[in-house]
Amino acid sequence: MNFFFRIAIPVLSAFYGFFPSQKVGMGEPIPIGIAKDWRKLILNETSILGYADETQNLYDEITKPVLIISLDDDFMATPKSVDLFGKLVLKNAKKKRLNIIPKEYGLDEIGHLDFFREKNKTEIWHIPLEYIEE
Repeated sequence: MNFFFRIAIPVLSAFYGFFPSQKVGMGEPIPIGIAKDWRKLILNETSILGYADETQNLYDEITKPVLIISLDDDFMATPKSVDLFGKLVLKNAKKKRLNIIPKEYGLDEIGHLDFFREKNKTEIWHIPLEYIEE
């Protein structure tokens, strides 16, 4: 992951003028400014909290119900890091926490990027939909 964020993002973004995320199976191309912000966010030890002094932080104002989902096989947003996000960032929200284990839904893997891929529509898309409809 260090190589990806420290080397690949800045080099490929400089070469193409945007980050060609589609070339590594990560969806649509990302504008260079967003790619730089994403890189900065990931490489900051405190992640999103590292931006508190640079941006207007409105997370404390979120008091509505929030479904916080982690995917057991996500190497980037691990269940532990998602727990910390809920505790430190969404501290005033009414949280419902769910960790999805792919095998429990008949899936071999979901990972960081596959939750909303069409192939998983019938197995797991109902989870956030049911929460929204509650």
